[in-house]
Amino acid sequence: MTSEGRSTFEVSGKIKFQLLLWYKDPVLFFREVFKVDPYPYQEKIIKEFPKLKRIMISSASDSLIGSRCVPIRHQGKIEFLKLEDLFQRSKKHLGGYIEHGDLNGYETLGGDGKWHRILRIQRHWYDGKVYELREPKGRTIVTPNHSVYDDSNDLTTPKDLKSLKTICPAQGTNSTVRICLEYPVENDFYFRPPKEYLRHDRWNKNRMVRAVKHYKERLKVTYTRETLRALLRFFASYISEGSAIVRHVHDKSTGKCYLRYYVSITQKDKRWLVQVLNDVNKFHHGTYRAILRHKKKYWQLVIYGKLLYEMVVKYCGKKDAKRIPDFLFSLAPEYQRVFLKQYSTGDGNIYSSYWRIRVSLPNLYYGIILLAKQAGFNISLEEETRENDPFKGKRKYWQIRSTHFYHKNKLSKRILDYSGYVYDLEVEGIHNFVDAEGLILVHNTGKTFLLAVIALWSALVKSFVENRKYQVVILSGSREQAERVYEYIREALTSNETLYPLVVTEKGKPKILKSYVEFVNGSWIKTFARALTSVQGVHANMVIVDEAAQKELDFFIKDTLRIVPEDGVIILSSSPHEYNCEFVRRWEDLTNYPEYDPKEHPDGWRRYNWTA
Repeated sequence: MTSEGRSTFEVSGKIKFQLLLWYKDPVLFFREVFKVDPYPYQEKIIKEFPKLKRIMISSASDSLIGSRCVPIRHQGKIEFLKLEDLFQRSKKHLGGYIEHGDLNGYETLGGDGKWHRILRIQRHWYDGKVYELREPKGRTIVTPNHSVYDDSNDLTTPKDLKSLKTICPAQGTNSTVRICLEYPVENDFYFRPPKEYLRHDRWNKNRMVRAVKHYKERLKVTYTRETLRALLRFFASYISEGSAIVRHVHDKSTGKCYLRYYVSITQKDKRWLVQVLNDVNKFHHGTYRAILRHKKKYWQLVIYGKLLYEMVVKYCGKKDAKRIPDFLFSLAPEYQRVFLKQYSTGDGNIYSSYWRIRVSLPNLYYGIILLAKQAGFNISLEEETRENDPFKGKRKYWQIRSTHFYHKNKLSKRILDYSGYVYDLEVEGIHNFVDAEGLILVHNTGKTFLLAVIALWSALVKSFVENRKYQVVILSGSREQAERVYEYIREALTSNETLYPLVVTEKGKPKILKSYVEFVNGSWIKTFARALTSVQGVHANMVIVDEAAQKELDFFIKDTLRIVPEDGVIILSSSPHEYNCEFVRRWEDLTNYPEYDPKEHPDGWRRYNWTA
C-alpha cells in the first residue's frame, strides 16, 4: 500500500477487533506489543494518560555505587567490570547534573537470564546513605530510593526488602570447542636481490642472499567429548594451582640467550598431578617436556612447551589477570560441572553432598558464580580476610559453596555513608540488570520505554479507533536520545503482525525510516533534535520532550503550545539534570501550572514522580 492509496485502505475485522481491545485496555497493549509486563509506576501512568492533556514525569536516577561489578559481554569476551570502569569505556557526554555515556557492542545479563545490549550508562554525584544488602546467595549496594526485586519478583525499596532475587542465566548448549592459536616462526630462505641493489664491481649478479623470514603459524584444533573434558580439567588445574612463566636462559656452551616457556602446577597430592599430566597427553597436539618433582611439602608439575604456554595465557590469563575461559560459558552444563569439580579438588573441597571453592581474585570469583549458576547449582557466598596468608600476607578471600537450599530471613542490611558517583544502565528491551556478586537483580527507571508505549498507542490505536489522524513529535536534547525512544517503537512495529500492515509501504515494503514512520490513515511519529530549524512549522497532536530538565530545552518547552492544538497533549519527562530550567520551574509552580483535577483543573498538569 503506497502513501497515495492510503485513503482506500480497509482494516480487516481481526485487526479492528484487536485495536479495540487495546484501546479499552492500554496495559494489555503494553504487554502484548512490547512483550514485557509493566512495573507498578508504568502501569499507573499507562492507565491514566489517555484522559490527560498535560503530563510531567520526573524519575530519579539513583542506582548502584561505582565499585559494584556487572557481567559484560563484548566481542565474544565475557568480563566483570566495575560500573565506574564501564563508564570510562563509553563515549562520554559530560557536564550537567547527570552525565551519560553511549556504549556500542556491550551486553549485560537481564532478568530473563539472557544477554541484552546496553544502550547507555549514566551517573550523577551522590552524598548520603547507601544500603548494603547481603544474603548467603549474594550482595549489592544501592541508594535508598533504588528499586530492588524480592523473591516474589515484586519491586520494593531497600528499606522494605525481605529477600533478594537472584537470576538463573540461560544454559549453554555447545559440546565442542575450537582452539585457535598463532605463534611466531622463523625460517631461513635465499633470494636474488633486484639488480639496482647490486654493485657490479663487487657483487656477482647471480649471487643468492641468505635471510630470515618471520611469520605466524596458525594452529586450529577442535576438542569434543573426552578430549574436551581433559582440556577443561587441565584449565581448571592451572587456574586454581598453576602459573605460566617465561624466562631468559643463558646457554653457556654457545653463549646465546633464549626464552624458556613453561607451565607450573603445584599440589600436595602427587596422584592429582599425575592425572593432570595424563590429561595433557590426551588433548595436547604439540611437543612438550614434563618434570614432576618434590619441593618441600609440595609436588610440582612443570611442563615445558611454548604452545601450551600460549594456550593457557590466551584463554585463562596469568598471575592476577587469571579468568574463566570465555568459551566455557557457552558449553553444556555437563562440561561446566567437569570444570567446577576439578577446580574444587585443586583449590577447595568436595564433600558427599556439596563442593566448596576458594578464590582470591575478583574476576575468578564473579566468573565461578556465573558458571555455577549456569550449571544449575544453588550457591552460597562467604567472605574472609586472612591476616597472615603464607603466600600473600593480608588478603581477602571468597568462598563459593554449592547448596540445596537457602535459609529464609537471612537478609542483613547495613547503612553506610557514601560520597561519589552512582550509576544506572539503560538496557535494550528490558528494564533490569544484575549485580555480578550472586547475580542479584536490580531495576532501572524504564522511562524511555514508557514514552515509546504512549507514543505508539496514541498514533496507532487511538487514531484508528477514533477514526482520525494523530501526529506525535518526539523532542530531546540530542537526536540520539530522541531516536532511542523511536527505536523501541520501530522494534515493536516490525515484530507485531497486527501493527505491521498499518505502516505505509513503498515498493512493497513497510516504510519505517530512521526517525520517521507514517501509517496508512495519515498518522505519523517523528523525532527531532534540539535545533530551531528542525521544529519550525511543525504541528502535531502530541509532543513528547524527553530529558527536558536542561536549560537548552527551555525554548522548546515553551514552543510546545504552538506545536499542539488546544486539545493536544504535552508530555515533559526527565531525570534530574539542571535545577535552573523551565522543567523544574513548571514542576514547582502550582499557581501557573496547577495540578490536574477532573473538576477544578481538567487541563492541569498531572505530575508523576518515581525513583528507580
